[in-house]
Amino acid sequence: MRDHVSKGERPSPHASPTGRGGSPETRALGVAAQGIAKAADLLSRRYTLVATNVPYLQRGKQDPLLAGYLTKYHPEAKNDLATCFVQRCLALCPSEGTVALVTPQLWLFLTTYRKLRARLLVSATWHVAARLGRGAFKAISGEVVNVALLVITRASPEPGVQMTGLDAQAPRNPEEKAALLRDGEVQLASQADQLANPDAGVTLGQEEGPLLDRRARSLLGFQTADYPRFGRCHWEHPSVPYGCYLQQSTIAATVSYSGCCDLVHWEAARTAMKGVPRGSIPW
Repeated sequence: MRDHVSKGERPSPHASPTGRGGSPETRALGVAAQGIAKAADLLSRRYTLVATNVPYLQRGKQDPLLAGYLTKYHPEAKNDLATCFVQRCLALCPSEGTVALVTPQLWLFLTTYRKLRARLLVSATWHVAARLGRGAFKAISGEVVNVALLVITRASPEPGVQMTGLDAQAPRNPEEKAALLRDGEVQLASQADQLANPDAGVTLGQEEGPLLDRRARSLLGFQTADYPRFGRCHWEHPSVPYGCYLQQSTIAATVSYSGCCDLVHWEAARTAMKGVPRGSIPW
């Protein structure tokens, strides 16, 4: 006989909201509904302090639905779910509320997050930026996760406010890092001065001095020591000569297909870079 409620009858007032006693699907649906209601309640509140290790998920691994949401609501932080959580956790705080977060270090200096950094350096007060490095997690494998501990308050910074910098990257386990955070050397820097750094990068703990671009120029990236000598275009030869390799290079402009025309005599270049004399190159 099928279970049913006839017209005019009401379910028992003692029935479980999770569907206990019903089918497994009904019970699962009830549990999910309770979870959603609880999450909605938590997310509707305001918190004096939010302390958490945020989830990490780079742009390339995000589900299309999630990526679309982050693009719409967190355009400056969308490249990693972690940086979006920095904004979201601050939004959960009222004025003067504080967040203490463990996040990847990359967003503190990569050009991709320049606008996000500049906005937070102007609109929020940074108290602590501690570089934890790798091996900061005890319960999970965190060796490849390079992280930082941040303490930020949702309040415009006072003139002359100082940020606290700590470097706990050298220790290789969480216990040693924790001890260094308690007793290590503390460095102070002006929060406003961070905006003057290239791309508004947060560079606490680094020695003062002139920027590298004041001392040197970078004209190109990776290349052999003497490319005019060891490089050619592949169409200059009927076939690839012995000791030579096809090389994909950078391009001057964005086009549909380019950068695949070079040929490098790698064997000759390698011995030349080692300082080993060599005869003429068989071009």
